[in-house]
Amino acid sequence: MLSKFEFTPNTDAMSTAVLAWDIGDNSVNQMPITNLQFEYTRSSVRRPKMEHTGSWPGFNKIDEILVHVDFDIIGSTTADFNARKRTLQNSFSPANNLAALIVEKVGDLKLRFDGDTEDMTGPVTLDGDVTVPYTGPMLASCQMTLVIYQGYMNGVTTTTNVYYPR
Repeated sequence: MLSKFEFTPNTDAMSTAVLAWDIGDNSVNQMPITNLQFEYTRSSVRRPKMEHTGSWPGFNKIDEILVHVDFDIIGSTTADFNARKRTLQNSFSPANNLAALIVEKVGDLKLRFDGDTEDMTGPVTLDGDVTVPYTGPMLASCQMTLVIYQGYMNGVTTTTNVYYPR
């Protein structure tokens, strides 16, 4: 079970506030995660036979990891809802529009699963945009897909530790 899901935007974002989503019964931030899925993409590399006799096996390489997240934004008032929505959108938007053309990384994703001894973190970019359909005066069911483009995450405490979230 997941116990932490945090996004830290780049320093050049319109909002540099750390976004923390609610997990399970915790509803402090009023952004509960309703669905979370990890999708791995792999590419195969095949080695053709060369001049030497024998077998030249290929291998699979983990490319990027897609993190599909469904969550709600819940406001105590309409103004509170709009403030939460704008903070979320501004955290994924660069302050300078030209930076959107050149910046691959929009921030860092930090995860922790129950039983882990440390948080895992990795640089992420956004695939598409954060979908925030307006469903009521103080509620929206949202969706976003983050891309961990390096294909793995590192430990926060011990950066040499490599993790593959599932």
